[in-house]
Order: sequence, then C-alpha cells, then structure tokens
Amino acid sequence: MMMRAVFLDRDGVINEDTSPDFSENLVVLPKVTDAIKKFNDLGLMVIVVTNQPSIAKGYVSEEIVIEMHENLQKKLEKKGARMDCFYYCPHHPETHHQDIPVDRMKYRIECDCRKPKPGMILQAAKDHRIEIRSSFLVGDHDRDINAGKAAGCTTIKVEKNGKRSFNESGDNKSDFSCRDLYEAALLIEKLVRR
Repeated sequence: MMMRAVFLDRDGVINEDTSPDFSENLVVLPKVTDAIKKFNDLGLMVIVVTNQPSIAKGYVSEEIVIEMHENLQKKLEKKGARMDCFYYCPHHPETHHQDIPVDRMKYRIECDCRKPKPGMILQAAKDHRIEIRSSFLVGDHDRDINAGKAAGCTTIKVEKNGKRSFNESGDNKSDFSCRDLYEAALLIEKLVRR
C-alpha cells in the first residue's frame, strides 16, 4: 500500500533558524508539536527534508546534524509527536573558494538532493513507498516550494520570521500560503478529509 506524507523543511518551519553551532540550543517553534501530532493522527508520514550546507562549509560534521535531529525527535516525543525520518543534503556546489577544508571537498559537488532539486523527496518516496501526488511539502523558501513542485507534491509556504512570505525569486508560487506549520496542518487536514 502506498503512503502519504508531509515533507517539512526544518529551519524556519519546525525550529528557529539555527546557527552552525546548534544542537542543545534548539528552539521548536510554537504549536509545531500540535501540528505534527495532527499529521500523526491523520496517518501521514512526517519527513524532514533539509539543506545543510554548513557541513560542506566545514562548520559542523554530519554527526552533529544527526545529533540535532535526534534531539529534535526527543523533544517532540516528550510531547507525544513523532517524526518518521530525516533527510539532509550535506552538499554545496561552490568549489572556487580557497579556504575550503580538504576533508570537505567531497561535499562540494553539484547534487540532486540540494533543494530546489527534488532528490531528497524522491529518495524518501522510494524508500517508504510514498505516493508523492497525494503528499505535501511545507517550507518557508522558494527553494522548498520549487523542490516540492518538481517532485509533484502539493506545496504550502509558511511565513518567515513572522511575516507573510512572498515569492522571493519569481519562481513557482506555492499552491497555498499559511501563517505557520499549525495553520498548514489544519489546511492539510481539510484537504486529506475531502
């Protein structure tokens, strides 16, 4: 049986935008736990898809990003909510900088997973037998929306830093716009129950 999913960008949608030295100081945004519980109750998989170029830039390791995701999962589980899995892109396409640490050159590539490309969504769909056309992508940047559209999801753009998020680059507009993840969850509930 094919599953339906909600693909979520991380920083600015689930938690406050983080600096590269994150992890213990993670701040989950208001009503995010309620939104994720709603997705869980609706039987939707909840999957994070996040660009993490700080790995390619040498600010953090993949292990730190994984640790952050584990900490985020624990915070949510304490309040009865659950993420199903996390996908992250560690890459960055720029290779011309002189100060790139040698051990990070393997991350300095053009890839298919860095949003706005849909690679993380497509890989998750393959890994978990997800029907993308009946799934959703929620993000706060055009790159998120463009990745969702390229994959075939219904896209929802949420406000950024408390302000209505307008189209930043003239690229594809989202299917819907909401104030925050909780409002997006209410919308998705209506769409799923149609």
